[in-house]
Amino acid sequence: MACGNGVWVAFYSTVSLSPSRSAPPQPSPTNSTWMQQLLNFTFISDQRSTATRQMSSKTLSTIPEEQREMDKGPGLLHAMLQPVVKLYRIDTRPALPSVKPRRHYCDQCGKSFTSSYLLKIHKIIHTGEKPYCCDQCGKRWTTKRDLEVHQRLHTGEKPYSCDQCGKSFTASSSLVVHKRTHTGEKPYSCDQCGKTYGVISHLVVHKRTHSGRKPFGCGKCGKFFSSSQGLKTHEYIHTGERPYRCDQCGKSFTQNSHLTIHQRIHTGEKPYSCDQCGKSFTVSSSLLVHKRTHTGERPYGCETCGKAYACLDAFKAHQYLHTGEKPYCCDECGKRFSTKNHLKQHQIIHTRE
Repeated sequence: MACGNGVWVAFYSTVSLSPSRSAPPQPSPTNSTWMQQLLNFTFISDQRSTATRQMSSKTLSTIPEEQREMDKGPGLLHAMLQPVVKLYRIDTRPALPSVKPRRHYCDQCGKSFTSSYLLKIHKIIHTGEKPYCCDQCGKRWTTKRDLEVHQRLHTGEKPYSCDQCGKSFTASSSLVVHKRTHTGEKPYSCDQCGKTYGVISHLVVHKRTHSGRKPFGCGKCGKFFSSSQGLKTHEYIHTGERPYRCDQCGKSFTQNSHLTIHQRIHTGEKPYSCDQCGKSFTVSSSLLVHKRTHTGERPYGCETCGKAYACLDAFKAHQYLHTGEKPYCCDECGKRFSTKNHLKQHQIIHTRE
């Protein structure tokens, strides 16, 4: 039975004669008041503001006239086994969530934390300290957890796998990001242009295109980049390093994403398909350019002659006609070209020879 902010619950019990005690004298027809059954109704209040709980009881006589005139034997036993009912009110209101107080503050930026450990980890950002070192490659990390995830690159351990495609990952956060490729979820959006991303770090890098900020500089040529990954990829130009190698044809790449795209040539996989004509592509950027053939969109316009293009590469190649720049060079004869496709067509001449 509901009442107020609680629920009344009834508990039934019986009163019986104890074996160690003798039975009371048998009742007489004129004197049977001893057979009155006591029904206790106990109400327990839930007033949280009061220091004590109020209790009230009420005694009622529920023995009918017929039972009062019962004599010995079964009449006595029946009267002593009458139920005693107690009602309790149980508070069903949801408990208020407990909020941990943030009492640990950073003396440099003012950010607060719930524990001294989290504050200690945060302060490493300001000091630049990386106390955890990998014993295989010497790379250093700010937390022990980051080191453990990194060491899985050496051991090959990938304990987190996708239940849809079976792909495995070294960190649980990487699995969460990967699952968004199946769901299409992009929870992070730019407040300036509305573009959305599935990874918050991609949004951070994107916002630098609006601000023009490029905090990562190359120590050899002085060129600056908006992301650390962009700088790392650029540095391979100076070192000539190509750490990502195809195990089928031996071709090497400076980025793991480029290797993944290349491997689709061998597997024939084309995971990106047009919802209008059904044509499939190996990379999402090719699908985006293709869709513009249906919409007629040409977002890249030349300021010199006004010609517009749907593809960024085609637009850049067109600009080289005005500037005279030919950035693509043949490594066998030294001839230069304005587009990568023209260079590839030229290189066929050397392969025939």
